[in-house]
Amino acid sequence: MATFLVADVFVIKSRNLFVLAGDILDGRISRGMRVSLPCYGDVEIGSIEFARISNRREWVCLSIKRDDAEEMRSKIGAEMKGSTISIT
Repeated sequence: MATFLVADVFVIKSRNLFVLAGDILDGRISRGMRVSLPCYGDVEIGSIEFARISNRREWVCLSIKRDDAEEMRSKIGAEMKGSTISIT
């Protein structure tokens, strides 16, 4: 189990990815682990990547492949920013 602080949420449209960007607070996260998202329940982390956003140090990016990634961002993106989530 791990905890993750969500700093930002964005979509990579060309890859149908909903991305949670932030920092790992505790534990280790690997591909295939699951995160519970409001309105969507448990979803699988498809990949873990890194991104440098606005000259900040790199963020860990948890990518979730979804055909409705843009809709997810619209529905839950704002409430996810600043939240701490559990990864199992």
